Amino acid sequence: MEIKTAERMFHNDELVTIPGTHQLYKIIEINLNNGDVMLERYYLENGKTVSTKLPLELYSANQIEKPVSL
Repeated sequence: MEIKTAERMFHNDELVTIPGTHQLYKIIEINLNNGDVMLERYYLENGKTVSTKLPLELYSANQIEKPVSL
């Protein structure tokens, strides 16, 4: 995904995913200079998203995408 899209999703608290996985994440930090994003893993429980809190994961904005569906 483009860095501007990742920035918008960060500000809107939208969930993202890593291609090839079914894991859900929220961007909790974004570096606009190099495109790095710090992700916090989430899962669905009774229709609500719940944070796993740790571990945090570092990816590049071009490695994440918007989930197809929740």
